[in-house]
Amino acid sequence: MGKRARWVTGCLVWLAVLVFMAGSAQAALKTIKVKSGDTIGKYAREYLGDASLWPKIQAVNPDLKNPHMIYPGQEIKIPVEVAEEVKVKLEKRLVEGEEKADELQGLIARYKAQIAELEAAKEAMAEGEMAAEVVVEEDCTEVKAENARLAEERQDWENEVNRLNVQVEGLREQTREVERRNVKLQGEAIHLEAEIEAMEARMAACQEELALIEGENAELKEVILQLEDKLDDARLPFYILFSIVTLGLLVGI
Repeated sequence: MGKRARWVTGCLVWLAVLVFMAGSAQAALKTIKVKSGDTIGKYAREYLGDASLWPKIQAVNPDLKNPHMIYPGQEIKIPVEVAEEVKVKLEKRLVEGEEKADELQGLIARYKAQIAELEAAKEAMAEGEMAAEVVVEEDCTEVKAENARLAEERQDWENEVNRLNVQVEGLREQTREVERRNVKLQGEAIHLEAEIEAMEARMAACQEELALIEGENAELKEVILQLEDKLDDARLPFYILFSIVTLGLLVGI
C-alpha cells in the first residue's frame, strides 16, 4: 500500500471515530419539550432518579439561566449518562441493602431460635413448679392447718387492734374536748384575774380612805375628850352652888 493510500485510510478512520463520538455525545443527551406544569426538579427525578440532581440538567443547558423559569414548548436537554451513574450507585446500594437484609434475616433466625429455647425452658420451669406445687399440696396439710390457725389469730389481733383504735379515737376526742374546756377556762381565768386586779385596786383605795377616816376619827375623839374636860370644869362651880343651895334649903326646913 502506498503512502497516499495509508494517509486516506487514516483519515477515514479518524472520521469514523469522530462520527462515533459525536453520535455517542448526542445519544447521551435526551431532548424533551417542556409541558405546562413541568419543572427542572421533576425532570431530574424522572430521568436522573433524584430531584436534587437538577444542577446536572442546568450544566448541559447553558441557555437555561434561571432553572426555576421554564416555559411550555422550550427544549431541555437531559444528560442520560448521569442517570447511568445514578443507576450504578443505586444498584450498588441495592446490593449492599440485600447483603444487609440477608445478615439481618440470619440474626432474626438466630434470635427466633434463642426465643424458642427460652420458651421451652420457661415451660419446663412451669411444669417443674406445678409438680412442686402438687408435692407441697400433698405433704403440707399440717402447714396449711397451722397457716389457717395463724390467719384466725391474725384476724383476732386485727379485730383487737381495731377495737383499741376505736377506744384511742374516743380518748383523743375526750382529750380534744378537755383541751377546748381548758382553753375556755383559761379565758375565764384571765377574765377573773382582771376582775381581781380591779377589785384589789378598789380595795386599796378603800383602805387608803379608811386610814384617812380613822385618822380623822382619832382626832375627833381627842377633840371630844378635850371638850368633855372643859365642860366638866365649867359645870363644877354650878354643882357647888347647887349643892349649897340644896343644903341650905334642907337646913331651913
